[in-house]
Amino acid sequence: MKSNCVGCLLLFLAAALIPFTALAKERVLVLTDMSNEPDDEESMVRFLVYANEYDVEGLVATTSTWLRERPREDLIRRQLDAYGLVRDNLVKHAGGYPTMEQLLAVAATGQPTYGMAGVGEGKSSAGSRRLLAAADKPDARPLWISIWGGANTLAQALHDARRERSPEELHKLIAKLKVYTISDQDDAGRWLRLEFPDLFYIVSPSTTGHQEYHRATWTGISGDRHYRNGPMVDFELVDNPWLEANIIRNHGPLGALYPRLAYIMEGDTPSFLGLIDNGLGWAASPAYGGWGGRYVRYQSYAETHPIWTDSSDNRDTLMVDGKAHTSSQATIWRWRRHYQ
Repeated sequence: MKSNCVGCLLLFLAAALIPFTALAKERVLVLTDMSNEPDDEESMVRFLVYANEYDVEGLVATTSTWLRERPREDLIRRQLDAYGLVRDNLVKHAGGYPTMEQLLAVAATGQPTYGMAGVGEGKSSAGSRRLLAAADKPDARPLWISIWGGANTLAQALHDARRERSPEELHKLIAKLKVYTISDQDDAGRWLRLEFPDLFYIVSPSTTGHQEYHRATWTGISGDRHYRNGPMVDFELVDNPWLEANIIRNHGPLGALYPRLAYIMEGDTPSFLGLIDNGLGWAASPAYGGWGGRYVRYQSYAETHPIWTDSSDNRDTLMVDGKAHTSSQATIWRWRRHYQ
């Protein structure tokens, strides 16, 4: 018995000497309609502060229902310039931050017009080509497409890929992509889901009037007051006084580019927040729940196949002031004190 214990101890010590290998970062490419409202610019500040947590494959300016022409790559570059001024301070706290030059190299502009009118033969853009270049890298990791506005730049990329590649090559490309879009902000999202049924797609579908936003899971980031869909748990952490004291004022040139909220704080942030390796495992499956919310895969009447979306099965129930609150938004706001 004694010798067996000694053997176990030796095995334990040997295992302890094996170098720890960190989990691979997720790869992510952002499509943003920055400039139409403050929350895109807010989300970009957070995205850059966490830029050491994932491999940034692209920052692409796009249109949306709220910005139907003239994508603003210049605003992306303005934030990257500010990031360059604070990077030395960021690396004092954690390693792995890309250089400003590395991020500038993957900034681009997508489709210059709105929706599927901007997709078709001869309409490829620097943004759609950047997306395909990132997807074609010899890298086994998936490429997350974080869509903050319209989806037509992704639609153009897959339109070109289908025209230029064999069915087998297209299938391999689709299998590498994981899309999380902040509802439907043009008609390209619906087209993508119809034309590419195997595409991994997280969405709270919406119509042109966007009356459904209040039901969308992603609004749990801070939408309690604006959408009247939450119990305001720790809401002071996502309201202007806290943001001004902890981000905007006296927090360097990048914080200075964080606008005061007008509707909700960082409405686009859920599309990448779950990619941060915080131990919740959200990137492995949106069904697990985490900072990006909880989603289930099912087929509604409006869809031709199952997608990752909201349903009665993706809701969490939490007790607040002695009352039970059940909602899909709760799958995000329950973590508010942690992500802030």
